[in-house]
Amino acid sequence: MNTKVEIMSLADRAASSLRDEIRSGKYAVGQKIDDEHALADKFGISRGTVRQALELLRKERLVVRQQGRGTFVTNPAEAPVADTKTALLGIMAYEKEYYFRKIIQGASSRATNRGYMLVTGSNSTPAEIGRYTDVFLKNSIRGVAVTPVLHDSQHNYEPLIKANIPMVLLDRMLPDRQEDFVSVDDYQGTYMATRYLVGLGHTKIAYIGTDTKDDIPCQPRRYHGFVDACNQSGLNLPEEWRLEIHIDEHGQISEESLYNILRQKQRPTAFVTFCDLFAVRIIDVAKKLNIKVPEELSVVGFDDSALCQNYDIPVTSIHPQYEEIGRVLIDLLIDGIESSEPRPKRSVLIAPQLVIRKSTAPPPQSSGNI
Repeated sequence: MNTKVEIMSLADRAASSLRDEIRSGKYAVGQKIDDEHALADKFGISRGTVRQALELLRKERLVVRQQGRGTFVTNPAEAPVADTKTALLGIMAYEKEYYFRKIIQGASSRATNRGYMLVTGSNSTPAEIGRYTDVFLKNSIRGVAVTPVLHDSQHNYEPLIKANIPMVLLDRMLPDRQEDFVSVDDYQGTYMATRYLVGLGHTKIAYIGTDTKDDIPCQPRRYHGFVDACNQSGLNLPEEWRLEIHIDEHGQISEESLYNILRQKQRPTAFVTFCDLFAVRIIDVAKKLNIKVPEELSVVGFDDSALCQNYDIPVTSIHPQYEEIGRVLIDLLIDGIESSEPRPKRSVLIAPQLVIRKSTAPPPQSSGNI
């Protein structure tokens, strides 16, 4: 099993903060970014690390560097292309998704290696979809990858469809459109996590999911992976051990059901969770109830985010291989562009990896079976 831990570098952290400030409008298009000295003081890093962070943003075409003047914010889809002969690929995604940066890294690298340049845009609202669609078409975009948002339909992308621009859908499908599709294998992720816990000796395993299934299509896939792994392991678990947690518009979750399940006399000895946030929350509640992790309770997250990597008890988690997803979506796009004949649409699921850390261990000997 792969136990490699990827910690976000100082340059990545600085680039992420600047990216958020640009996306939020703190820096407007055309505005000069603070100089290297100011950014070094702001983030507590060296000027060399600042230059690395700015280079990451330059590669994403969020900024341009002008000799003797400084670094300026630009629209990634409207930024000047150094080589006008370079064919362009576009990607539109809900930019608040934290994993978008890693997908972009993999996609941008693969696009460059195959002789293309990647430009990014947001599809958070129909207005943004229309804006970036127009920009893409004006720049003779060759293909576009899209992460559909809730209630998206092919109508929003009609100009691209009418122009016969190849498309690849990322993470979720459009209900009324058949296109190439790529995603992490959510089912395999939770199946793998559950079988790992069973292998440690756990027979009392609970699942923490979300109740917002329509907005998060990966939720049922992850839940079914857990259920099938339990059934195939001969575990007949109480229905109340399959929790559905509500996430409000501010990203906050209610912990009442977490307290209730951990206060049971015959409580679970392990949890498989829908995401790293839920994994950290159940550990927080366990601490407050003086339940030791992992000695008395094992927890597995999903996403392998910095949250679980840097938590005081590093959390075992499913790593979705987001950079590989980015590489595959570019390959699908380019294959569609360069194919001399129409080909069947493809759906590609990327196998995740289990990253084992310190939140999992064999169950306490006194736990017994259900």
